[in-house]
Amino acid sequence: MDEPEKARSQKNGRAPIAAEGVELITLEEVERRHVLRVLEACGGNRTDAAKILGLDRKTLYRKLLRWGVNKESPKLDG
Repeated sequence: MDEPEKARSQKNGRAPIAAEGVELITLEEVERRHVLRVLEACGGNRTDAAKILGLDRKTLYRKLLRWGVNKESPKLDG
């Protein structure tokens, strides 16, 4: 099975795949990591993070809820 086939065969698309020492992740995981990095840089201020990301605050809130981010902390729960 070649690498693209392995990528397509991932059950939920979230498992990282290593290819020649490079971590390959889904676009959603790239987005999640970037959003959390920006949120952390803003000291957890979701309004500021949404502005920097070019998102409506409600859109940011929905994404964070989907990713299981605690309201008091920009870090992921558990």
